Amino acid sequence: MKKPNEIELLTIQSFSQEELKATYQTFCGVIRADGTIHSAETQMLKELRELFNITDDIVVASRSYSFDQIVEIHRNMPDIKKAFLIKYMSQICFIDGSVHPAEESLVLNYAKLINCPDMF
Repeated sequence: MKKPNEIELLTIQSFSQEELKATYQTFCGVIRADGTIHSAETQMLKELRELFNITDDIVVASRSYSFDQIVEIHRNMPDIKKAFLIKYMSQICFIDGSVHPAEESLVLNYAKLINCPDMF
């Protein structure tokens, strides 16, 4: 994973505990989207946990969040946070060397669901 720039780091560091819990569950959803968990995805999740400072306590607490709660949390984030969330979700899709249609669909639909601004 490419080292984030200063603006990206500042944005990531500004995620609240609730946003981190929702984000962790979303990353896990992308990993499971194609029905296969690849070792590269597991490694990337480990790196993302470190980058976002997602602790074991956050992981455990995130398991109680419903899909609707996760969507609502992400929908209420500032657009720049949404953009970085979608960026990292996309990177998870590419890490195993190919993008499965289910992964692509999940990321594109989730971006719409949380009202992420069109970046293209």
